[in-house]
Amino acid sequence: MQDADVTTMWCSFIDRCAKVEELCGVSELILEDERVDKDFHLKSHDAELRRNYFDLLAIFALHGLSQGRGVAQVVVLSRYCTPPLQVLFSGQITMSWPSTVVSLPVSVSETFPHMAVLGQLSACVDPTEMLLGGARDCALRCATAARFEENGDWLSPMPPYTVHKAFWSSVENLGLFSNRHLIEKLIRACVDALLNVRLEKVHALRTGSGGDDPTRVRPSDGAEAQRRDVDYEYHLHYWKNGSAIEFASVVTHNDFSIPI
Repeated sequence: MQDADVTTMWCSFIDRCAKVEELCGVSELILEDERVDKDFHLKSHDAELRRNYFDLLAIFALHGLSQGRGVAQVVVLSRYCTPPLQVLFSGQITMSWPSTVVSLPVSVSETFPHMAVLGQLSACVDPTEMLLGGARDCALRCATAARFEENGDWLSPMPPYTVHKAFWSSVENLGLFSNRHLIEKLIRACVDALLNVRLEKVHALRTGSGGDDPTRVRPSDGAEAQRRDVDYEYHLHYWKNGSAIEFASVVTHNDFSIPI
């Protein structure tokens, strides 16, 4: 494999992931007394990279605290980490920009998985835990990236999608966040929709009850309404416009509504 191919593969993978600043809402901070319990993967790097490494872990740790939960699931890639290892990071955050709801200064101590190759991704990241922990967009992106990994495909771009403002509230109103098994099924259904697979589980939402009635079309952009089975009782409703998808709602079996 040529260097250009490797660069293309990495850029494709990175494009599928949410940016740290977007995910955590913190772009800069002041960190003191930072340390890790294993540092052999850092010894060959210069001071600037070590500084960026510690700041990155601190941003994720601070984000976890600001959300009232543990650190968001993060995997660090390093060619020195074979086999995968767990690295304990600790330090004191004295300031951050923008400011967060966490009172500063604050001491943080979190464990981060490290691995050497992308092929270990699915073994280190649990999209269901990420979604239940609040990192919803990142969970869908990681689940999609893991599916690409399973298929041996690192070059395809992340399929375009958006989430309707009513989507997650529909999941909450049905009580699905308290059922891990159903959340796993929902994630699978969303990824299937993004990759346009398992089409036997998809039906058009029509303007009437007849099988020959036209598919519902959203006037604003011409997107078509689709219904995909999560299981027998629950269904994923979404708008599809070419390859672009907007996840609209999750409904019960006899509910054929979809928010515009």
